[in-house]
Amino acid sequence: MFEKLRTYFLNNEIKNKLPKIVREKKLTHPDYAKTIGIIYTVGEENEYVAITNFVSRLQAGKKEVRTLGWVNYKNLPHYCYPRLMFDYVTKKNINWYQKPLGEKVVDFINKDFDILMNIDNSDNPSLAYAAALSAAKLKVGVFSETNRKFYDLMISLEEKPEPIVLAQQMLEQIAMLGSKQAAE
Repeated sequence: MFEKLRTYFLNNEIKNKLPKIVREKKLTHPDYAKTIGIIYTVGEENEYVAITNFVSRLQAGKKEVRTLGWVNYKNLPHYCYPRLMFDYVTKKNINWYQKPLGEKVVDFINKDFDILMNIDNSDNPSLAYAAALSAAKLKVGVFSETNRKFYDLMISLEEKPEPIVLAQQMLEQIAMLGSKQAAE
């Protein structure tokens, strides 16, 4: 009962805020994207290292990359080193109905990324909130009926891949669509 109530209030807030979001929807080929946002769940240390390596590769390609990671604890694990472009949501940073709070979360949501990728495959409501209300030009996430109204492009999965594999698949799909659009 309590979970349904929490979900109701979170969904209601998204529903009320969504029409007020001003976005310039635009399909940008990953090669030409200047800003990329990544939403993910911080898992074990090896998964965290894989995400930071992926972000480093994107940054080496002259991209500004910011991340918003969910940590399923009240405090950050020892391996989540403070970094300029890595922001986190912990159990301390959400209200009772799981809305993520804080200036960094608001800044992330308001940033008009060229591409926003939600590579969280755990259906985390706090991360779904951030993705749904993002001002990004292109929002990409995992397919579900609920996500239809939030994302511009969705990836349908039979199995849940590792977040890095999902991110690579998303970039490949965007590149294919971007190439087709440029050829037309």
